[in-house]
This record gives sequence, C-alpha cells and structure tokens, in this order.
Amino acid sequence: MARTLCPAEGTDDCPAGRDVPVRISVRRERGRLLLGKYADHPAWENLSGMESKRIKANAGGWTIPASHLKFGEDPRDAARRIGEEILTLDKGLAYSEPSVITFFYEPAIAPGEKHYDVLFLFNVSVEAGANVRKPPWYEALEWIDIGLCKACPSPGSTRTSWRPG
Repeated sequence: MARTLCPAEGTDDCPAGRDVPVRISVRRERGRLLLGKYADHPAWENLSGMESKRIKANAGGWTIPASHLKFGEDPRDAARRIGEEILTLDKGLAYSEPSVITFFYEPAIAPGEKHYDVLFLFNVSVEAGANVRKPPWYEALEWIDIGLCKACPSPGSTRTSWRPG
C-alpha cells in the first residue's frame, strides 16, 4: 500500500495529523447556502469522528456541513451520510461528483504544528420548500445569501469555519 507523505517535510510524519474530510455544499434557489454552528453535543464523535476539542475550536463560527471519512467508506457514501444522518435531509437527493482539494496548514487545535487534509467537496441542491430541520447537535442552521456574505471563504479556502465580520 502506498504511504501518504506530509507535503512540507516529504516524510510520513505530520505532527498534527492528516484528515480526509468530506463536506457538502447544500444550496437552494438564488444563491443561498446552508451553514451551521456546532453545538457542544456528544453525538458529534459518533456522527462524524470529530472529538469535543475540535467542535469547541470551531464553536461560534459558521461551517459547511462536514464529517471525517470513515475507514473504508466511499466519499460518495460519506456525502449522503452527512446529508441524511447529520443534516437529516430527505433521502434520494442528487449529489454532484466531488471536487478534491488538498491543503497543508497550522490548525487552531494544534498551534505550531502542521496538518494535511484531502478534502472531498460535494454539491447538493434542495428545493425552496424543502423542510430542513435543525438537529440537536447544531446550535443553529441558517440559509445564507452568498452574495451578501463578505466573511464567507472563497471556493478552495482552507478555513473550516468563519465568523461574520
């Protein structure tokens, strides 16, 4: 099996680790994007593999719905799991093929360390009248007008959460 190398050092030792996150960009009419704020809820570790310290590091910021890829899981199945289990969206929605983005950065939960991610980003559209309920593991879910969101990251950004400002 091929080993994944940490890009900066050219070794397999990334001090702050590696992740394979899967995110879904949930959109509806007129450029509205679904963003969420994590609640400090014990379900996150089982739902997405995100431990409490990672949830707390992103608390207060808005994020695109996400999960870590589970061992042996196909990224397409992970995208559906995020939609159906984490967001409780209706089954049978059409998900795009993924955009794959890699980045190397210093994470907020490990200052001074380097972290490597391979991100799979999927798009899914829901109709205007679709019932999107806030599960208890989210503090908030909001439809944000992308055109009015100056604080939102651009496509391909390495930021996982952000605060309006």
